[in-house]
Amino acid sequence: MFRSVERSGSLQPKPWLSLRPSDFQQTASSGDRSGSMSETNLPEFSAMTSSFVPRARGVGLITSTELHRKLLDVVAKHDFDELRALYHDEYVYRNASGAELHGAEAGVEVARTYTEAFPDMSFDIRHINDAGDGRSLAEVVVHGTNTGPLHGKPATGRTISLLMANVIEVRSGLIYREFEYYDSMSLLGQLGLAGQVI
Repeated sequence: MFRSVERSGSLQPKPWLSLRPSDFQQTASSGDRSGSMSETNLPEFSAMTSSFVPRARGVGLITSTELHRKLLDVVAKHDFDELRALYHDEYVYRNASGAELHGAEAGVEVARTYTEAFPDMSFDIRHINDAGDGRSLAEVVVHGTNTGPLHGKPATGRTISLLMANVIEVRSGLIYREFEYYDSMSLLGQLGLAGQVI
């Protein structure tokens, strides 16, 4: 996929992981200005310095953190068609209790459950970081008012402000795995359901 410029000036296929700093320097014999970076090797430079993943749809590159922000945005907008399009065919969701759900439809159903319980749900992203290898980590505060049923419990009318960690792993430009961590006791307490199970 990527090509690098050898010292001889000829172009040869080469995996980006094996690129050396010298690969980004053109020599005077190559015909370019010495020490300059040409358009030919600019993609390799981007690949080395950022965790880009290919877009599944459209043209260009997108980072795992950009995809992570997109995920939170479409959930807050209740855009389930767009959400479904972000998921890999082998998507796996793991909730705070460690239970796993498989498939894009399962992921959409999780989002639908919570947005129906908290129609005004919003996400305050405190930190979001590229963890490498296609992973993005986000520290998020979830805000919302419980005006709909949640796992069989009637609406309480209470508002929540819940700290959550959300992790995604990206493959082929799509969300392959998603993990969530939050204090379920804090959620129940804020809803006035302390001691109950949802």
